[in-house]
Amino acid sequence: MRVCCYGSSSAKTPAAYVDESYKLGQVLAKRGHVCVNGAGKSGCMGAMNNGASDGNGDIIGVIHEMFIGKDKLGRAKGDEDGSHPTFRKEELPNGENPPEGAPTRAPMRELLIAGGHDLQERKRLLVENADCICVLPGGCGTFDELWEMACSRGLGLMTMPIVCVSVNGFYAPFEDMLKRAYKDNLLYSLPDDIIHFEPTAEKAVEWLERKVAEVGVQKPNQRRVLSTSKSRMGGFLDNYWGDEEESGHRWLLALTFTTGVIVGAVLSVTTISTLMRRSRK
Repeated sequence: MRVCCYGSSSAKTPAAYVDESYKLGQVLAKRGHVCVNGAGKSGCMGAMNNGASDGNGDIIGVIHEMFIGKDKLGRAKGDEDGSHPTFRKEELPNGENPPEGAPTRAPMRELLIAGGHDLQERKRLLVENADCICVLPGGCGTFDELWEMACSRGLGLMTMPIVCVSVNGFYAPFEDMLKRAYKDNLLYSLPDDIIHFEPTAEKAVEWLERKVAEVGVQKPNQRRVLSTSKSRMGGFLDNYWGDEEESGHRWLLALTFTTGVIVGAVLSVTTISTLMRRSRK
């Protein structure tokens, strides 16, 4: 399972969040999943990379080019980049003398460098080919990543399960906000169908494994989604009639319905006009 993980990169991240992030890395490695994250070396991301690395797991990091050779303020850092040490070849585990009992296969360590004047390419690379999304505590960047994917899931544009690791109730306000939005008829889906919440990393991974297995046997999503049709009328009918695979039947039905309405209107007008003429006589 390829798991896209979001989380803080702040060196001031509280110890409780750091500890649970390390556990997430360990659990993903132990269960043989690929951990995809922002390649950070501090905060939740750094701890998760530590855990996955210590567990000999597969890790893919995605870092923006602005952090290569510079810190977040753009100051030069010599030959060092902003990524976690596990992505530097000289520090990969399982070299000439691997630890006793360690697997003989060297774990995957891949660092992808995103370009652009914003974070859009980086966010795209993080979720590309992912099976699911796991969100640790974080700040605005984490919130942005989470809600963008939650929006896509809520609209039916993607089916990847999303789970938040709500350490010490960190994501309780988000959970309450989704429930309130649903209560006020502002959501198209149930709150838990958009984002699920678990208190620990282990429970989050177990939930993801179950959901990914379910998605693997489900039929393609047939929820109503925004139409890509060029015609405004076509877009309306696509939304109304649903599944795109039966568009021919939908259009035939729509055409029949529309024709019936027009014919009925014409007959009604004709009948009324005839009656009015007779009454005048």
